[in-house]
Amino acid sequence: MFVADYNAADEEITNLLEQFCYHLAIVTSDLIAAYDPQMIFFNSPLIDAIPEILKNIQMKLSFIPLVPPLVMSKDVKTATLLGGASMAIHRVLHMEGTRLIFHH
Repeated sequence: MFVADYNAADEEITNLLEQFCYHLAIVTSDLIAAYDPQMIFFNSPLIDAIPEILKNIQMKLSFIPLVPPLVMSKDVKTATLLGGASMAIHRVLHMEGTRLIFHH
């Protein structure tokens, strides 16, 4: 429903999304300053459904000289589950230094 309202150019939804982008850009800039990542992945069904959100965040971060690439996770529905499974496997099998690649 939210995406349909956005696509229908509902002014209240558009303003709400603009505020969401603003606050997410602040959090993202703090992450960049604190951790200096090479890449930032977003894993959100909302951003996946409305890709303009990611573009809006990138525009809001234009004041930062070196912004790492902001990319969407390829599999929004299971990425968090696979990440959690990877952590559990690494800890249980004492494989902290080993890279696991999941195929699903």
